[in-house]
Amino acid sequence: MVSKPKKSLKKAIVEVKSENVLKPKERAVKAQEKVFKPKKVLKPKKECVVKAQEKVSKKLKSEPNEIKNKPLTPAQIKKEEFLSKFPSLLSRTVPASLFSTIRDARVDMKSFLEDIGFSSLHGVNIEKLPSHIAGFVVAKFSTETYELSLDKGKILVTPEKIHEIFEVLLGGTYFFDLPERSTVDPFVLLWIKQFHPKKYKQIRAIDVAGKLITATEVDFMFKVNFLTLLANVMAKAHKMKALVDLTIVRRISEDTNIANIDWCEYIYRCLKYSEKPKTPSGFYNGALCFLILLYFDSTKFEGLPIISYRPAIQNWNSSLMNQHQKLEIEREEIGIMELHGEWSESEVQGTEGFFDGSVKVRQAHSSRVPPTDKQKEFFAKFLLEHKHPKADNVMNVKGRVLQPKWKTNDNHVDCGVFAMIHMESYVGEPIKDWDAGLCQESDMQVSLLRRMRFKIATKILLHELNLHSQKMYDLAFQFQEIE
Repeated sequence: MVSKPKKSLKKAIVEVKSENVLKPKERAVKAQEKVFKPKKVLKPKKECVVKAQEKVSKKLKSEPNEIKNKPLTPAQIKKEEFLSKFPSLLSRTVPASLFSTIRDARVDMKSFLEDIGFSSLHGVNIEKLPSHIAGFVVAKFSTETYELSLDKGKILVTPEKIHEIFEVLLGGTYFFDLPERSTVDPFVLLWIKQFHPKKYKQIRAIDVAGKLITATEVDFMFKVNFLTLLANVMAKAHKMKALVDLTIVRRISEDTNIANIDWCEYIYRCLKYSEKPKTPSGFYNGALCFLILLYFDSTKFEGLPIISYRPAIQNWNSSLMNQHQKLEIEREEIGIMELHGEWSESEVQGTEGFFDGSVKVRQAHSSRVPPTDKQKEFFAKFLLEHKHPKADNVMNVKGRVLQPKWKTNDNHVDCGVFAMIHMESYVGEPIKDWDAGLCQESDMQVSLLRRMRFKIATKILLHELNLHSQKMYDLAFQFQEIE
C-alpha cells in the first residue's frame, strides 16, 4: 500500500535531478518551450461585449421588468399625490459657488468679509437648496405686495427682515445711486478680458468663483469679482442661461465704500424685479436662498425645532434644510405651520441660545423626570450639522430615563456635576455594568459630590484653554494669603 507512493515520489526526485544536471543552455531552451507553450485563444473584447449585450437584450425582452412594473404602495401613492402640489424648483445659480469659494479661497476671507461688511457669511455651509420648499416659497411670494402668503398668515418682506436673515448693512448709501458705467467702459471690458478666451455670453458664476479661489491677493478686481458672485447667487441672476449680471461691475469703483452700501435695500429691490419661471423646468432668478431662510425662520415646525438666533443664515446648512423639507413632506405640513411672533433680541440674550432644560427638574419632586423631546431634537440637530450617519436614528428613537444605582430624589443642584462625571465615565456599556464611581444617595454621596464639584471647577478655571486661567491662579494665591 505504501510502496506505490514511494515509487512515484522517487521518480519525481529523479526527474528533478535530471533537470538540474542539464547544461545552462539546455535549461534555457526548456524554459523558452514553457514560455511559448500555446495558450487558449480568447475572443476579441468587442465580440464578447456584443454577445453580452445580445444576451441582456434577449433577457429584457423575454422577462418583464419587475422594478418598473412594481406597483406603488399606498404610502408611496399618498406621498406622490402630496408632492404633486409642490413641484420642485431650481435656482439659476447655486449657493455652492459662493460658499465653497469663501471656504476654499487662498486669501484671508474672514478678514476680507469683515472689512466689507459680510462677516456673517463666513462659515456658512449651504451648497444646495431644498427644491420642493423652493417651488413653494416662490409660488407664494408676491413681488407686488412683498408678502409670503402661508395658510396661517402672511410674512411681510422688509429690508429689516433681510437684515435679520443675512445681517448685512441696513442703511447707508443706496446702491442704485452710484454712477453707472457703460457696457463698453474700459473697466467693464477689462473685467470681461480676465476670462479670455471666453466672451461675455459664455461667462457663468462658476467662472467668477474660479477666479476668486485661485487669487493670491485681495485687490480691487478681487472685490468686484466677489460682489458680482454674491449678487448673482444671493440677490438676482441674469434670466438668460445663467449669464453673469454686470450690475455690480458697472457701478462699483475703486473709491466706493463697499462697507457703507445698503445691501439690504439692494436685495429688497432685486426681489421686486425677480421673475418666476414660465415653464415647469424653468429656473428662478431671484433671492431664492433668502425666501427659503425667511420661511424656515418664520414658522414653528415641531418636527425639527431650531434655536433661532441672528443672523438666521448661521442657523442653517444644507443637511438641516434637506432634513426640514423631508420631515415637512412626511408630515404633510408644508406651508401650514403656525408663524413665530416678531423676533426679540432680549429673548436670545436671556438664554444665550440655550433652552432651559432645568425647569422640569426644579418643578418635579420625583427622581423620574421624563426625557424631553427638545433634548433629543437638539442632539439630532448637532449630529446633522456634522453629517453623522446616525442623525435620523436619534431623531426617531424613543427616549427613556436611565435608572443608575446612584440616582437621587432630593438633590436638585448638582446636575452639572453629574453631567461631567457621566461624560467622563460612560463608554457605551449597559446601565447595569456602568460604574461612575458614585454610591447610592447618602451622606457619603453628598461628600463625594462636594469633592468632585471642587475638582471639576478647578479644572475648568485653571485649564490652559481658559483665557482667564492666569487670573484665577493669582486670585487663588491671594485668597490663600488672606487665610
